[in-house]
Parts: sequence; C-alpha cells; structure tokens
Amino acid sequence: MQVFEYKFNANIDKDIKLKVFSFKPDPSKLHLGDILILAEEINYLPTDQDLLVNLAETIKEEFYSDKNKNSEVAFKESLRKANLFLSERSKSGDVNWLGNLNIAVLNFGNFLLNYSKAGTIRIILSRSDELKDLGQEIETHGIGSTTRFFSNMSSGRLILNDKIILSTQQLFEQLYDNVFPEIIYLNQINEKNIKNIFSKHRNESKNWSGIFILSYMKRKKIQFSLPFRINRLVILIFLLILCLLISFFVFKK
Repeated sequence: MQVFEYKFNANIDKDIKLKVFSFKPDPSKLHLGDILILAEEINYLPTDQDLLVNLAETIKEEFYSDKNKNSEVAFKESLRKANLFLSERSKSGDVNWLGNLNIAVLNFGNFLLNYSKAGTIRIILSRSDELKDLGQEIETHGIGSTTRFFSNMSSGRLILNDKIILSTQQLFEQLYDNVFPEIIYLNQINEKNIKNIFSKHRNESKNWSGIFILSYMKRKKIQFSLPFRINRLVILIFLLILCLLISFFVFKK
C-alpha cells in the first residue's frame, strides 16, 4: 500500500485542527497491518491540544496490544477503547469535542481493510473506474455521543490497483469536479504525476483548505531466494569442485 498525503492551507483557520496519524506494526505483528487516521476538530480550543494525539495513541496501543488477535478483532477492540477514552474525557468536563470532531480510522493489511468514521470525513474507494462511498456504509450517529462515538465499523477485501481516498469534507467538495477525476483516472500512480495534477490547478489551490490522502494498492516486488536445501547443495557442489581442483594441482606436481 502506497500512501500520498497533501495538505492545503491546513493552518489558515485557527478554529480548525487537522491531524494525520500513520502507524506501522512491529515485525512480530505484521499480519495486523497499518493504521491511518485523519482527524478534524472544529471550534478548536487550546485546552484540546492533546485530544487528537492521545486519541490516536489510544487506538494504536490497543490495536497492536495482542499479536494473537486478527486485524478485525483488534480493530473492533481499539474502537471500543477509543470510545472509553472519550467517555472518560467527557466525565472530567472536557466536552468541547462533542459534535465538533470528524475522524476516519483505517486499517490496511494483507489486502484486508477495516474502517470506521464519525462525522464528515470522506472515505472513497475507486476500483476499475467505479467509485464507492465507503463512508455511507458506516452509521455515524455516534458523533454526539460520549459513550459510543465510534458506533460502527466495516470490513472488506482490497484488490490490486484499488485506490482509497480520505479527505476532509470542504476539500473534497473543492476537488470533486476537476482534480478528483484526474487523479482517479491516472494510469500511473506516483508522486510526480499527482503533483503535476495539483500544479495545473495552482491558482485554484489558493482557496483550497484541508487534507487529501490517496492510498494505492500496488503489487509488491517479489524477491526470489533459493530454498535452504538448494543453497546447501550449491555450497556442497562448490566445495567439491574446489577439492577436485586442489587435488588436480597437487598430483600434477
């Protein structure tokens, strides 16, 4: 999975806090996959400065806490822990985030996708030139709840060349008619081609605001290695040839 992230005038509005978090597993937990979080808090107050960081850390710590779990179970448990974290914040009097927090949480691994969202963050799947709004499959009535902020999750399988787009709502609307189709129908997804598209809209981008993330399912390069038995056989043959050469020169004298 390749991930491309672009920010446009993200700090212009001091009342909006935008953050992206990306986490990768330890070698012993590779089967759990990566976590990607896009969060937007509106009507942001200085007292909320640690909210998004602590929420993301809570999700990460719970998700990677047990290597014996599969990704779907781990994801569900991480959302439960996130709900508990937010509930505890509200009990302590911190309720400014209620109704003001938009967030999407995605987990990629082994062509499996687990995801959840609350609020207006857009999650779009592009497959074979067809678009699907994955966010519509998630019930987001938990946005004003202190106990079930993440009220639902969904899972599915990805295939090669799938593109998943995460975007804040305002930026999604600004890109939808022109830039969005150009990126979706790119034949080759890479940093250079995506930047070229944005460069063509340099004047328009002065009015854009938000974060756009493109995740692309690309085939991994396969590194071929000889099995252990073949490696050992090659070494034995080499040693045998070496011994024959040495014996040849010794007896020749």
